[in-house]
Amino acid sequence: MEGKNWYDIILANWAQIVFLLGSLGVLFTAFINWRYKVNEIRYSKLHENKIVEIKAFYKSFLDLETKVKKYFYQVEFGQHSDEIFDRIWLEISEATLSFEYHSCVVRLFLKDPQIKIIEELIEKIESIREKTNNWLIHKGGLERKKYDKGLSEIGQSIIPKEIPNLLKMLEIQLKKDLQ
Repeated sequence: MEGKNWYDIILANWAQIVFLLGSLGVLFTAFINWRYKVNEIRYSKLHENKIVEIKAFYKSFLDLETKVKKYFYQVEFGQHSDEIFDRIWLEISEATLSFEYHSCVVRLFLKDPQIKIIEELIEKIESIREKTNNWLIHKGGLERKKYDKGLSEIGQSIIPKEIPNLLKMLEIQLKKDLQ
């Protein structure tokens, strides 16, 4: 055995060495494929959950927006009975809770620019609620004209322009993210 060189040992056992290296390669490839599939499934499930939460967020936002618009139009053009406003406020309160929940959950999946757009949407909805409440409180007072401007801003700017623009910006951000 002393006279044998290392290359003689390799040449004599070539078949066993190739089999051992091939087996290790197959095991390594199987492990890498398994890890890849696990990560792919995890990402796929995360992606699916993200889409479900975004849909729920949009549904709750549209529900809240519809109820706030209904309130605005009731203040602007409808009858001013306490019964009607109490019913609408109850609907808005329920929709606000749903929207706040869904906006908190969807923030877990979104990036900072998308979260900022959602926060701007929340601010616009709160602005509509605040301005219509102020008008309702001060409709018979001396400062009515000041609050009339706030009401007309809602009808001319916030509802037809600002909210759709924010939704469009959010849609663009989400489309980029989902591609």
